[in-house]
Amino acid sequence: MTTAKKAKVKLNLRGSSVEEKLTLARQIVQALTANEQFPSPIPSLETVGSAIGELEKAHADVKLARQTVSTKYSILDDKSSELDAVLNQLAAFVESTAKGDEIKIKLAGMSVKASKTPTGIPSAPEGLLAVAANEKEIELSWDSVKGAKSYVVQLTSDLSKDESWSVAIISTKSRATIKNLESGTKYWFKVAAVASAGQSAWSDPATKYAI
Repeated sequence: MTTAKKAKVKLNLRGSSVEEKLTLARQIVQALTANEQFPSPIPSLETVGSAIGELEKAHADVKLARQTVSTKYSILDDKSSELDAVLNQLAAFVESTAKGDEIKIKLAGMSVKASKTPTGIPSAPEGLLAVAANEKEIELSWDSVKGAKSYVVQLTSDLSKDESWSVAIISTKSRATIKNLESGTKYWFKVAAVASAGQSAWSDPATKYAI
């Protein structure tokens, strides 16, 4: 004679979202309220209800905090763009005044652009733009390069270390979406074009906070 297995409760709490846990908890409290099969639950339904309320409040606080952080990141990006604009204007002044003198440009605290790439090697992509479109995702776009068959995108969260750069994605188009980033972290990106003759120099980096 086979003994029937005793049924056990399955809550599936691990991996459940906050919303899923709250829905389950409310469902259980409703089912156990005035349930003659389970008199005097331990812990009490009042205790469970209190825990539900505390989680709801904490969840609402986090949502509000994320909205606030997102707004502040937007302001930060705007201020960063403003600084880019005035620095580009200053660079144009230095370039005009130096009249091609490399030493004078360096004396202004600025770097000098590398000479043109050899024939056949694609030029470095220009116009790299980073936009935080979705949570933990940053969308990149840049000007297409003539003759490029693909593009290599690298990223880093530590610009002070050259070895921290790593390949984020290889794209056949002049755009890419970088996913699974860490919210609140500032990332730098650069892109190089790849053609039959080889890989171009890297573009100027673009930076953006992941939200």
